[in-house]
Amino acid sequence: MAIDSRNIFALIKAQYATQGGGPKPRRYSMGGKDNNTLAKSYNAAGTNMIADVGTDALNNLLYGNALVTPLATPIDLKIQANGKIATVNPFFVNANETTNLEIVAITCIFSVAAGSTATGYVSKEVQGQAIPGTSCQSGTFNLNATANTYQTATLAGAMGYPSLVLAPGEQLTFNISAVASLAGLAVTVWVRPSTGVSIAGLARAANTDIVTLATPTFYLNLVPGQTVRAVAMRWSTAGTNSGTVTVDITKDVPTDVPGAGTSILSAAQSVKTTANTAVFPALSGTASVLKMNIGDRLTVKKTGTFTALAGLVIDVFFNSGPDQHIVVPFSGWDAPSTDRTVFVANQPLVVVDCWESWSTVSTSLTQLLTVDRGTTAPGAGTGLQTDNTNTGILTSGTINTPVGSVMLADATRQQLWLGAGDRLGIKNAGTAASVAGIVGSILLRKP
Repeated sequence: MAIDSRNIFALIKAQYATQGGGPKPRRYSMGGKDNNTLAKSYNAAGTNMIADVGTDALNNLLYGNALVTPLATPIDLKIQANGKIATVNPFFVNANETTNLEIVAITCIFSVAAGSTATGYVSKEVQGQAIPGTSCQSGTFNLNATANTYQTATLAGAMGYPSLVLAPGEQLTFNISAVASLAGLAVTVWVRPSTGVSIAGLARAANTDIVTLATPTFYLNLVPGQTVRAVAMRWSTAGTNSGTVTVDITKDVPTDVPGAGTSILSAAQSVKTTANTAVFPALSGTASVLKMNIGDRLTVKKTGTFTALAGLVIDVFFNSGPDQHIVVPFSGWDAPSTDRTVFVANQPLVVVDCWESWSTVSTSLTQLLTVDRGTTAPGAGTGLQTDNTNTGILTSGTINTPVGSVMLADATRQQLWLGAGDRLGIKNAGTAASVAGIVGSILLRKP
């Protein structure tokens, strides 16, 4: 194939456009090098070559001739109770204000199959587009397959494919052909570039689940000094009540009653504006309000009557945190004392810590973090905490006061290692009674 040297020079020059006084390209690519190509540079003395960045014959990324496995960021849809799963489940809206996110993997697992023919897939909705938008997958998940069996989607296209690239304000939805008896659903979408150590999100599809929301805490922070940098909200049906109908997000310090803390927004957001169009509420102008310490929580605070509002999605993005770590938030909003899957790994990871908080105590309920491998049911695997003689975190302690875990001792720490398809679950034991408002976070790192 003949190569036009003018095009080569134009591509090379495009990398330095702003230095030459030109406009900055929105998204730039010189095109791909051949597979199994490794760039090299001379050492300072000019006597030897040093390996830079490239790929190997198995499509692995190499840096300095060493294998690199970049950490992606998980976006989760986790719904335990069958009655809370809808056929249309919007669960994420992009607030990454500077760089588009790109989907690199989608996985699905459930603890109870649909019981009859049922399929599901993740779609992307652009600004102003009703659900469903364009599928992010080639094919669908079989929701009547064997329970507790990890499924990985074939993505809709290669890197850069339109439905895999998420611009600010664009949404992800999990669409189901028939819910039937489906329960314990856990869908994870992995995105790059990394958006920080976590994304804090709340999603409720049905109006009844929004109306019955009290003041839900949806994130418990495990990273000291983590700072809020962007918020996005979107809904599929706008509120219609004649009065004020708003949602706010508060930062609650330990011991705060949910919603009693300080708003991270400059003003509460109306949820009566145009449906299927993301909004980006302005943040508080006070830096200390946006900075979160370990144990601080995020809570949605409602005002007004939420007539008609449906498909509510709220996502909070943070600054970059510790390198190669992620935080996985989880809650018990749909069935607080039911064993559940709280995380599904897509690459080797190590469990570092787990914290929980609750707003109403139980009499004797304990929640144990487990590693569930293969087709093991949620919470039926090996316990990872030594709290309360390996029974987990006892939820009869002080309300609204986050409690950390004591992880396994050195002799059994190999259980803290996760491989692709391994899951973290919550095992419940004891009497649930009136326990409510459970929220937790798990800290993981790359090996």
